[in-house]
Amino acid sequence: MKAGFNKIACTQPRRIACSSLARRVSYETLNEYGSQVAYQVRFEGNKTNRTRVLFLTEGLLLRQYSSDNMLSMYDVIVVDEVHERHMMGDFLLALLKKTLAERKDLHIVLMSATINAELFAQYFDAPTLIIPGKMFSVKTHYWPQGDDDKNLVDAAAHQKRQSEAIKVM
Repeated sequence: MKAGFNKIACTQPRRIACSSLARRVSYETLNEYGSQVAYQVRFEGNKTNRTRVLFLTEGLLLRQYSSDNMLSMYDVIVVDEVHERHMMGDFLLALLKKTLAERKDLHIVLMSATINAELFAQYFDAPTLIIPGKMFSVKTHYWPQGDDDKNLVDAAAHQKRQSEAIKVM
């Protein structure tokens, strides 16, 4: 949006991701939910005429393609989670490649945390931009094994459990 694009589509493979990401992006961009950032899935959505970024399912974008094969309602199409290879997603990529050949003003962004970037770059004959993730240190804490911690249960319950324990003779 800050680059000046007004018609941005961001596809997600699942419906719940569309609504939750639209809510999160609208919060982080200080937009009222459902105004400039919205979502649309089959039979549900909050898109308005002021919407600039639309989160939608891949299936819905394919449906829009069937009525407008140039996808003229978008300047930018972001295909997120592109590593989740499935028939609908691969079919969408093939149609986007065909559309790119005819529409030079359309920008396609493929995103994934685990993508084989070279494979997709060769398919689209496009450059790759790799943004490394941030590594966080992990601390491991072990719960001590042994007797039950008497502070976690009341004394009567602990005594009852101890007396009912199986005793080997």
